[in-house]
Amino acid sequence: IEDYQLVEPAFLEVVNSLLSSGEIPGMFTSQELDALLMPLKEEFSKEGYKYRSPYAFFVNRVQMHLHIVISLDPSHPDFLIRCESNPALYTRCSIMWLEAWSKQGMSLVPQMLLKDTLADVPEPDQLIESLQYLHST
Repeated sequence: IEDYQLVEPAFLEVVNSLLSSGEIPGMFTSQELDALLMPLKEEFSKEGYKYRSPYAFFVNRVQMHLHIVISLDPSHPDFLIRCESNPALYTRCSIMWLEAWSKQGMSLVPQMLLKDTLADVPEPDQLIESLQYLHST
């Protein structure tokens, strides 16, 4: 999710709710929820009923398997307001502050990702320098 996709503040509030509690209140009707929980009842009982209900089991699985990437520009005028009004962005997310890439970082990434390919290249350092140049232009 990127800044420009957050056209309504309510969208980020939904993401905050999903991150903090594993659910979005009112997202499913009771009939829809029953249909979602039916296949999980067997797994729920295998867990030894350590969850209060099949719904709690479902929410726990959502929290355990949910991965969301949010990209926010700190220079955006609403950045601070968005972060302060949605505390799960601080408490449930890993924050990565990204600036310009260092020359060392720009060489390490292709070395790791292209390890097998670089083994077959006659001059791997030259290929890495070319990739750095392409990325920086």
